[in-house]
Amino acid sequence: GVVIAALAQAFLPTNLWGALEFPLWAGYLFVIAISLPVYVCSTGAIPIAWTLSIAGLSPGAVLIFLVAGPATNAGTFSMLVKCVGIRAALAAILTLSGFILLMGSSIDFFGIDLLTAAHSASDEHFHEHSLFEVILSVSTASLFLASILSGLASRIKPKASCCDSKKPAATKSCCQS
Repeated sequence: GVVIAALAQAFLPTNLWGALEFPLWAGYLFVIAISLPVYVCSTGAIPIAWTLSIAGLSPGAVLIFLVAGPATNAGTFSMLVKCVGIRAALAAILTLSGFILLMGSSIDFFGIDLLTAAHSASDEHFHEHSLFEVILSVSTASLFLASILSGLASRIKPKASCCDSKKPAATKSCCQS
């Protein structure tokens, strides 16, 4: 990620995307298109996202790359194909891409500047929060709690009934997963 970001910063002019005056949705599709085939981890995506920001992409498009790069890359897709099959893998990637596009466009729609927001969050004095920020925080915390509870529930869930039966091993495929 650092090498790619360094090369991009060295050869691409500052605010290139902004100078081209593409619409916001074009930036979203651009970052989705580059994030799908690129194998980048979450820490490697940060310098690339910074470079995209310097190149003039919107904060929503940068956020899309930060999430889509690690979540929808070629390595993840190939592992999904092995585990759940091509149709389910495509469905998962398309669903995740749609959700990420919605999230990024929401950032731009509400005019949230991620860099300014990160800086103001580190200030020592209190800031009032907008209703949108409160709703977003509560929603995020709720999803996090739901995912933890779901994971705990799946660990204590009893095994499928076919595992306890005396059927031949060929019909017990549900027990092997």
